[in-house]
Amino acid sequence: MANTPSSGSRGKVISIALWSLAGLMLVVLVVMVLIQPPTFLRFTPATPTPVITDAGPVRPAVAQSYSADASYFPKKSVVRALQGHTVIPKDGRTQAEHYTVAEGDSLFAISKQFDLEPETIFWANYDTLNGSPDMLSPGLDLVIPPTDGIYYKWKKGDTVQSVADTYYANANDILQAPINGLDLANPVIEPGTYVMIPGGRREVVQWFQGAIPRGSAGTLAKLFGDGGCDTSAGGAVGDGSFGNPMEGGVLIGNDYIEGVHQGVDLGSMSSGAILAADSGLVVYSGWANGGYGNTIMIDHGNGYQTLYAHMSVLYATCGSSVYQGTAIGVIGSTGNSTGPHLHFEIRYMGLNDNPWNYIY
Repeated sequence: MANTPSSGSRGKVISIALWSLAGLMLVVLVVMVLIQPPTFLRFTPATPTPVITDAGPVRPAVAQSYSADASYFPKKSVVRALQGHTVIPKDGRTQAEHYTVAEGDSLFAISKQFDLEPETIFWANYDTLNGSPDMLSPGLDLVIPPTDGIYYKWKKGDTVQSVADTYYANANDILQAPINGLDLANPVIEPGTYVMIPGGRREVVQWFQGAIPRGSAGTLAKLFGDGGCDTSAGGAVGDGSFGNPMEGGVLIGNDYIEGVHQGVDLGSMSSGAILAADSGLVVYSGWANGGYGNTIMIDHGNGYQTLYAHMSVLYATCGSSVYQGTAIGVIGSTGNSTGPHLHFEIRYMGLNDNPWNYIY
């Protein structure tokens, strides 16, 4: 009788065969991977996002070509390439505009509306304002230049150098100003043409000029109006410290601009009373010529004088002594004014200084 393998021997044979087959398949798979790696095994690291630092405008190593329709730059002989860091005017104005002054307007408010410096609007309307921002009044028609500088109408016989000298400016700045669109090779400007004078300025007219000294019989004061008097008897003296002339007083109109606006325009939400900024003697109290309206000037006996304008009511009379914090009048809008406010000045030895350097 032949021998038949037991069930245990058959199981071992089958197990060995299966493991052999599995090993063979693994070898085949390895060979295939080595010959043709599958795409899912490839790994490309992500490119890191560059870190951008605020280093300001950087000129590219290789210039790129930009173009723009020349009609976008009227009256310009050279068309500039558009660059990301170029500051472009909000409204792109290339011509002057007109603006009618409204109630409550100030030179500062109007300048912010048109994104211009206050001086620019002032110089453009110098004759209209009679040389003083305090001549601003409702209904007045103002010229608004297209950009900052002096807006000037060219006259027969003018030269670039003569105009620059007149307005304390640089001739090259006039020639190179893009708004003027001048041909640098032949800068001819016809009479009647308006040009911008960058950096130019004019002389200011100060209506209430200089100091009214103590002891005068009112001779100098007569130049300003009928508010002067004989102050030879003397009076109170200040200590050189100045308080705010209005309780809670804040800027609500024109700020101090040297040579343009000689004081600050203040208002208050808490009180309409005008206070003496320091102790002193009232050397003028009354109506002032030149647009200041009801005005008080106090001499503080130490080289300083303060001026309070546009008041509706005057409490302090000429020749009287007042003390720091004394109510001398009420806020108003007399004279040339577009709304109730206090025009306040501080002068030392007859010359105006910025009140913000003194008041607290």
